[in-house]
Amino acid sequence: MKPARKPSGCLIAAALITVLLSAPLRAAAEDPDPNRWLEAADQRVRDWERDQTHRAREVLDSVPGREDLTNRVIELVRVGSISPPVMAKNALFFVTRPGNRQQAVLQIQDTRSGQIDTFFDPHSLDPEGRTAIAWYVPSHDGKLVALGLHERGDENTTLRLVRVRDGELLPDRIPGKTSSVFWLRNGKEFIYRRLADVDDPFSAQIRFHRLGTPPEEDPVLVRQEKTGPLAGTAGPFAILDDDARWLVIAYWTSTQFNDLWFYDFRRWLKTGELRRQDILVGQDTFGIGDVDDNILYLNTTLDAPNGRAIAIDLRKPGPEHWRELLPERKNAVLQDIQLAKDSVIATYIQRATTHVELLDRDGRLDRVLELPGQGTAHFVARPDQPLAYFSYEDFASPDRVFRMDLRSGQYRLWAQPAVLPDTQHIQTRQVSYPSRDGTVITMWLVGRDIGPSAARPVLIEAYGGFDVTMTPRFDPMLLPWLDAGGLYAVPNLRGGGEYGEDWYLAGVRENKQNTIDDLLAAAQWLIDNDYTSAAQLAVRGTSNGALTAAAALVQRPELFSAVVLNAPLTDMLRYQHFLIAGYWSEEYGVADNPEARAYLKAYSPLHNIRADTRYPAVLITAGQHDRRVHPMHARKFAAALQRAVEENGVGGPVLLRLDPDAGHGRGESANARVLDAVDELSFLGWQLGVTW
Repeated sequence: MKPARKPSGCLIAAALITVLLSAPLRAAAEDPDPNRWLEAADQRVRDWERDQTHRAREVLDSVPGREDLTNRVIELVRVGSISPPVMAKNALFFVTRPGNRQQAVLQIQDTRSGQIDTFFDPHSLDPEGRTAIAWYVPSHDGKLVALGLHERGDENTTLRLVRVRDGELLPDRIPGKTSSVFWLRNGKEFIYRRLADVDDPFSAQIRFHRLGTPPEEDPVLVRQEKTGPLAGTAGPFAILDDDARWLVIAYWTSTQFNDLWFYDFRRWLKTGELRRQDILVGQDTFGIGDVDDNILYLNTTLDAPNGRAIAIDLRKPGPEHWRELLPERKNAVLQDIQLAKDSVIATYIQRATTHVELLDRDGRLDRVLELPGQGTAHFVARPDQPLAYFSYEDFASPDRVFRMDLRSGQYRLWAQPAVLPDTQHIQTRQVSYPSRDGTVITMWLVGRDIGPSAARPVLIEAYGGFDVTMTPRFDPMLLPWLDAGGLYAVPNLRGGGEYGEDWYLAGVRENKQNTIDDLLAAAQWLIDNDYTSAAQLAVRGTSNGALTAAAALVQRPELFSAVVLNAPLTDMLRYQHFLIAGYWSEEYGVADNPEARAYLKAYSPLHNIRADTRYPAVLITAGQHDRRVHPMHARKFAAALQRAVEENGVGGPVLLRLDPDAGHGRGESANARVLDAVDELSFLGWQLGVTW
């Protein structure tokens, strides 16, 4: 590969000049947080943001080869997407984004004729493509669909109702980050979850709605507590069985725990009385499963760090009456269970790939369900149907949807994107390496040729948190990187969910340094084993992953030549004061606790920038409508890092791009995805010597 020509030095210097006029890196003793003013949303901050983004655009737009790269990425965004369908009466409902559209549309297929029709297109509400479908739930008779719409990436979705036969929106409109809709069979009533106050993430409620009723009159069934230990948590979530007999509540008290109880919903419909019946309180996490014929099926980590499945008769809910369907396994993590007719579909994660089994309702194994390869699958089924639909993807295969006959285990392709890129040259390998404390970490390597080659650029994807599993997934925007000879590496860091609850707990709170060490060890292993060199090594992270990447950046900056941080957390001493971040106190700890403050400060990226260190080039992005990670993290970190680079006189540049029409990555338009991908790839190519 030929080295890319870098933009002129004046443009790089221009990207730094504004912040140098803002605040010094070194604060007086009485002012330990000199960039706190960047937490505000006043005109001074808006002007600073605008200037930072303008400077970033000047630099990124001047990178050689950007036009050719843009054309290639536009081709790839035409791949489009499709979801597994939701089954209702004689119909399948699904969302798909045709390659020429900005957002996905909602379609229906008649299962008798096979005819497919589009009945709702968010472009009709917003021709610019900034309004997206967040979720949808058809009524039992398939005549209406409840859906959540959000604008400009804002996750505070508004619930709307669409009439399927003509695509008309009904007058009912319910704001407040709505979700979790469950219809009654009459097709005129449903329960749902919402925030009572969209600006208060701790105001969750479960409500009941009747068509045509003003939402402010909807009865509140369960509300988040205002005081006590449950006040600052994610709050209640609900499921309602198809017969509207049982309303089951999981009240999430932390990342690890939730309380589980239920109500006789049929009694409430008749008498207005809600009598709570506890299943278990203050214990390990229960994943809400499904209810069929009075039996609640769910997976839990109670006495089983890798998960097990249990069945609870809601007429006899005491633990002494529970039935264990699937015992814990030592070499696999139970991720999900789905009910189908007379059977249970169990999805496991084993060595960071999906494995699926079919069992009867007593937990006896029927068969192992074969998948198209080693990748990631998601099943959709119904308790009254002997079939399922599932999506499948891996690093070399776009998301496709298959229909499986559960009686035979045979499946066939149901739908796939209309445009499929050429991925035959892509190879995948899983390797293992030791972390700092000797723990063995697995890592995916993806590329054209994944043998050692120290002259090759490598991009590491970081996450490691919130029990999230980093399994093989297809990202068409990575194809230019792979086609240019780059390698993509995905380590399964502690804090993730790939190897069970113990693996997750080894990367939270006082153990978060393990996650960072795992990432640093991945970088060092790639260098030591001649897969790349520090001069051609980059790391990218988003959200919690950007926290991991930023911490690695400030701890071992010499390992990387480029870093991309999307929606990063960087101020770990103040994160809990912004937006929904109070939810994450059990994940990270909070600085109000002296012990937690010590370990938070030890790895907090913002608080470990040093004035005598050479830092690599860094691209930081954030969205103004992000309801999860406040953009103040990106602002403060960029300002401090820019000042350090300027004082050192070497390293960088540090670019900050703030998007006024973006949130936390949800509901991005196709055009926005193109811009994001081109900015990241052109930045990485510029720094690592890749030509497109």
